[in-house]
Amino acid sequence: RAFLPIPTRTQREATLSYAGAATLVDTRVVCVRPSISDIQIRGEWYAGDAKLSGNIWIDHQVPGIYSPIPVERSMFDCRFAVSPDPRLSQSKELAMSLCAVRFWNTGLISETRAADSKRLPSAETSPMYLFINLTGTSEDWKPPPIASGELYPDFNVNVTVTSSQSSGEWITFSTNYDSISFSMTLCATDPATQHAEVVATRPSFAAEPEPSATWLPSQRSYDTEAIQKQLGATHPSTALSPAQRGIFSFSKTSESWEAEVNTTFPGGWSDTPPSNRSGGSPDSYWLDTLVDMPQPAATDLGETMKSVVLCKFCSANWKDSQRTDFLLVDIFQNTVRDTGSVALGLQALLTRVYATVYYQFIDNFDAETRAEMRSVVGVDKPISRRFFTVVVALLLTHLLLVTIVTVLFVLGADGAGVLGSSWAAVAQVCGPETDAWLAIATRTTSDQDISRMMAAVGESHALVGFGSVHGQLRLRRKLST
Repeated sequence: RAFLPIPTRTQREATLSYAGAATLVDTRVVCVRPSISDIQIRGEWYAGDAKLSGNIWIDHQVPGIYSPIPVERSMFDCRFAVSPDPRLSQSKELAMSLCAVRFWNTGLISETRAADSKRLPSAETSPMYLFINLTGTSEDWKPPPIASGELYPDFNVNVTVTSSQSSGEWITFSTNYDSISFSMTLCATDPATQHAEVVATRPSFAAEPEPSATWLPSQRSYDTEAIQKQLGATHPSTALSPAQRGIFSFSKTSESWEAEVNTTFPGGWSDTPPSNRSGGSPDSYWLDTLVDMPQPAATDLGETMKSVVLCKFCSANWKDSQRTDFLLVDIFQNTVRDTGSVALGLQALLTRVYATVYYQFIDNFDAETRAEMRSVVGVDKPISRRFFTVVVALLLTHLLLVTIVTVLFVLGADGAGVLGSSWAAVAQVCGPETDAWLAIATRTTSDQDISRMMAAVGESHALVGFGSVHGQLRLRRKLST
């Protein structure tokens, strides 16, 4: 995706073509069915310590994902979310959570990385995210009643994995509880950014480029259909052209690789926009540092990996669970439900996040360059003779009324107002030389009347100035020299 440095939504919607600098974001997501061993559910759900752990790896070649030989194995230790009691919620959400898994040499290689990184992919592989979809509800994890004479209840429901089956990019594990099962898929994405020169165009009939979501109170969710259409998160996604989605078709004319840019996510949302910087730092660097993505644990030595809850009403069994904005959750959930693709769901979510952050902080980016834009301005025009006649008649009527009012004002103001009576300004500073004239003049006396009266007595060329009269500043006649 290319984000164009056009600040306001109105300007972006009116733009038909753009040639200049842009920030490119690689929003590709690749999901693969992983191989998992030694899977177990550790801890106690109601004690807030339940985790799904095991070993994970990719045992087959997947287009778009670099996997070394021999196969790299990793461990995961992830918390998870479960659906609420169906008697208390009408939600049909998938109980989905995302967990960052550390791989050192396995992952997706972004197209926006430096050329050296492409030759040495193991040094710049993307993060890997394990999606966990749990069936069952919180009622299924309810501990058994306290037995007679028992001092401490057993909060562990002793869920154990019994079998597994594969379908598409998912691997599903059944348990000793018929109502509880786990489905997992491993996804790679590396939304690294790049500063590039692009040419972007779209026809004037393009659809609304920045649709909004409508909150549905009865369903306690957002209607994200328009947003999904714009993001291409529909099925099939290729059914709509870029113009129908309201986006530009673009091509790169040049590119500048930002090899030294650290695109590792900071692990926390930045509440402070970028401060004043020198040297024209590219937008791409600051965009990467503002977006929050979960990161793997710093070590693999028993540290629980960070997880994100991707459902609104699910129950998370850990106090510091990281939840996502409701709109982003609905975009993800609706996309997965409509397309059956977690990859499309994550891509739609990431694109929305990057677009929101980019345009929220666009005024703080300080890279400057030249650009050429062509915009459309909407105007109303008559499309039939009858409508044209009506418009012309209204225009002529308006001009006629303005003319009549102007004439009436001029005629009515003659001799009855202060128009043409600039002499009245001297009333602000009077004196012996003007008192007599002010006494005989009236409010309706015009400049011409005063001039004739002064000429009749030979004072039309008399000069006056400021002088002191009894200690006051008054007008006095200028004495002849």
